[in-house]
This record gives sequence, C-alpha cells and structure tokens, in this order.
Amino acid sequence: MRKLYGKAIALLLTCICCTLTLHAENIDLTKLLPKGKSNMGRSVTSINGEHVLLVFSKGEGKTTPSNYGYVRLYNGNAMTLKAEKTIKKITCHFLKSSKEPIPEKDEVNITNGTLDKDNVWKGSAKEMSFYFYPPKGKTFALESVEVDYEEEGGQPDTKPDENKPKTEEIITDIVSFKKMEDNKVATLSLNNATVLGCNGMELFVEDNTALIRMLLTESGSWQRGDVVSCEVRGAYEDNAGLPTIKRIEKMSIKKISRKKIEAIYVASEQLSTHINKWVRTTFVPNKNVQLANLSTGAKCQVYDGAEVECEAIVAKQGSTLLLYPITSQDVTINFYDDKTNIYGDAQNVNINIKHSLKQEVYNTLSLPVTLTDAEVKAVFGKTTIVATFVEVKGEEVIFQHTYNGMLAGEAYLVKPQTDMETIFIPQTRVKTQPENGNKPFVGTLNVTTPPTASYYINKQYKLQPFYGNQQLKAFKGYFCNIGNAEGKTIVINKTTNGIEKTIIQNNYSPQPEIIYNLNGQRMVLKRNALSKGVYIINGRKTLLK
Repeated sequence: MRKLYGKAIALLLTCICCTLTLHAENIDLTKLLPKGKSNMGRSVTSINGEHVLLVFSKGEGKTTPSNYGYVRLYNGNAMTLKAEKTIKKITCHFLKSSKEPIPEKDEVNITNGTLDKDNVWKGSAKEMSFYFYPPKGKTFALESVEVDYEEEGGQPDTKPDENKPKTEEIITDIVSFKKMEDNKVATLSLNNATVLGCNGMELFVEDNTALIRMLLTESGSWQRGDVVSCEVRGAYEDNAGLPTIKRIEKMSIKKISRKKIEAIYVASEQLSTHINKWVRTTFVPNKNVQLANLSTGAKCQVYDGAEVECEAIVAKQGSTLLLYPITSQDVTINFYDDKTNIYGDAQNVNINIKHSLKQEVYNTLSLPVTLTDAEVKAVFGKTTIVATFVEVKGEEVIFQHTYNGMLAGEAYLVKPQTDMETIFIPQTRVKTQPENGNKPFVGTLNVTTPPTASYYINKQYKLQPFYGNQQLKAFKGYFCNIGNAEGKTIVINKTTNGIEKTIIQNNYSPQPEIIYNLNGQRMVLKRNALSKGVYIINGRKTLLK
C-alpha cells in the first residue's frame, strides 16, 4: 500500500511540474547564446524559447545588441517578445557590474504598462516590446527572461474584451477614433493620411479631421510628407493630452505619394487655441508652457528662460500647455550677441547664434557649447582655422593653431571659410556656464563691459585699450591682466615650436622694408601694391590681406 501511495504522489508531482512547465518558461540566454571567443561581441538578433520568440534590434540606438555570454544592451536597443500564448507576466534578470548596472525606473520603457522595481511586468498580451536606456557610458547585461502564460480556458488577468473585442471594430477617421474610451481596442483604417514625422519608435500622422501618435513595435522609416494608406489595430489612450495608439496588434502602412508640408506659425500667446495641432512657434519655457520630453521619442531638453523655436504638437495637461516635438531636430534655442542670454542645461537641441563673422579674418569667438574639430569644420567650413592663446612674450601675444575643437566658454581666434551672419550648430548640448576666472584672454557669452585695463584687437591686429564704459558684444573675446599690453602684436604659430610664424597685419609699416616672396625672389613693389598672400618682410613671414 505504501508503494502505491508513493507512486501516486510521484505521479501527482510530475503532473504539477508538467502543468507549471506548460504555463511558464525561462529563456536562459547564458545557455542559449553561442559560446567561444569567435562569437563574443557578435550581434544578437533573435532567441527561440519553447513558446516565445525574443527579437533584438538596435531600435533607435546606434549599436546592435551583442553576445557577451549574455545579451549586452546599448542605449535605445529594443527587445520584442512574440508568444504563441497570452503572456501574463514577464521577469527580466540582469547581471550587475560597475559598467553594467541593474536598470532603474524610467531606464526601461515598454509598449503596454510599466515595470516594477524588480523589472517585472504583469498584464495580458501576446506581443510586448521593451526599450532600454542605460546611463551614459553604461550598458545593461540581460541574462534571462522568465515568461508566465495565462491558463488556456482559465480566467485571464484582464477583463474580457479589454484588449480584444468580440467583433472587429473599424474606424475610418482619426477624430472618431479619439472619441473611444482609454484602453479600448479598435482598427483605424485611413485611405489618405499624411506623415508628420517618425522618430524611430513613434509615428505621427494626420488626416483631414485630426492627428494621432502611434507607438510602434519596430522602428519605422517613414518621412515627413509621406502620403499613406494605413490600417492599424491597437488601444486608444489620451497620453498627457496627446492622442495615442498603443499596444499595436497589427499594422499595415502603404506609401502612396509625397507632398511638401509645413507647420503653421502660431504666436506663443495663441497656442491655447491650437490644441492637438502641429505648429511652429517661438516661446520661453515657464510654468504655463513647457517642452514635453517624450520617453520614447524626441529626447530633447530645454530650460526655463531660454528662447526656444520649435515645431511641435500642442497638448494641454491641466493648466499647462505641453509642446511635443516630433524629433529633436525640430527644437532650436536662439542666442543673441546684443541681448541678455539665459543659460542652463539643455541637450539634443540645435542652437542658433545671431552673431556675424568675417571670412578670411581672425575673429575673436566664444561659444556656449563644446565642439569637436570635425564639428568646427562642419559649422564654419572645411578650411576654417582655429587658434588658441598660448602666452605673452615680449611685444607679441602668441596664439597657436589647434585641432582639438573648441571648449564652451573659452575664447579663440577663428578664421571661417565664408562670411556668416548666424552660427547654427545642430544637435548639441548646452550647460550652465562657469565663470571665466582670471585669464588673459576672456570669452563673453553676454554683452559685457570689460574691466579697466582691458584690450581688444584692432584692425592692425594689435592690442588697443577700451576707453570709458565701452561694451563688448556677446560671443567675442577681450584681453586683460597683461602688463604694458597696448600695441602688442598678435602672432599665430602653426607649429608648437613656433618655426612657422605668421604676424597678422592689415596695414603697412612706414619703415623701409625688404620683401621676398616664398620662392626667395625680392619684390620690387611696395607692400600695399602686392597681391594678398604670405611674404618674408624684414626677415619675418607676414600675411598680407
């Protein structure tokens, strides 16, 4: 009898284990990924479980998820679960190290619902997408994914018909789709809609009735101005005032043609009359009007007090107007050389500086952002020369060519390729500006009255003192803390040892001069009759302009 009971208990435990296996599985990536040194660092695209497929992609990031014995996830990477059964719970397990932390709140976004502090999702879906945003310079290390399924024939975790109606409901215009209750699922079928923009995981379209945002499960490549027909099935949500289709179950979008579209200009004080419209405006962020920071979309940030020019969708949340940019390229902060500029922390924005520079002339220049050498060439031209202050030596103020870009707030001499009325720098970062300190060459980021015993560079490229309370425009540079500075000459070295030295002068000296060209031929003509170029004058290499 004991043996009989023992066999019965063993059989019962086996049945329980089988039942649990049917309703849950653990996809252990550390066991399923290819092993060996040759596979380390290779891209990971998909992993098969028993009832679910894990699809990995770079999403809106630049680097594809990689195999390091686990799946290394980079900024913007996506993971989509496509299951045969209805999923009720997903648990993501991560390895932890100094360079690969455990994700925290807001560092993982999903298409339906949210993750708790233990990276667990609960709900009801057959397809789910995760988007990962590790801290700057870090990655996430995903080692396994646990998936729990709803019992077949059992009670789902969500109410019947919450995610899928018994009959297919098809709506043929956006304004009618917006009248649905939040989280209700239906199909939006449009014969002629216009794409306002796509930033990878978000698609914005409008028909002749309204506009709507679609949260995509895979990165899209539609462009502003595409005319499309589409059929999209998903749940409606009023997301902070922005009409949205989420939890997309199926989507078919076909491009028909293209057309040129432009956002209508609306003054900032009139924005409240254009709710859910795509507009172009200029405003100063404050408690009443703010730039929205979409978690899966245009990841740009501005600060209160900045003059912001943008194309965005107007939404209302409580008493605050929110401006949703479709892409970060649609947001620009304006600065002026004759007005007071406010500085703070901004990222992924364009900046437009209303300040002119002369071609083929060394202009003093200070910028509110840091640029690499490649960015300097992109902004000012490929032949641009940047020189940085080195020292004062005798009667010379010595500068040297630099190829290390430009630091925010520092003063430089810049010779651009062409005349410039404005300086436009795309997709950069602005920071709160530090004090210049006690430096000989000082940059200005606002209109400034230089202190006593300060100097500017005159047309002869010599130092000349400011008189009285002269003001200097923003984005320029001046000299101070230099003894007996008046009349000292600006000299620019091309090399660190100073062998190739250019004294920059625009007028000629009254003293007798012996002039040679670079071929060693003595010139008969006087300096003011010579063509522009570099000559040896009284034993020194000199640039004539």
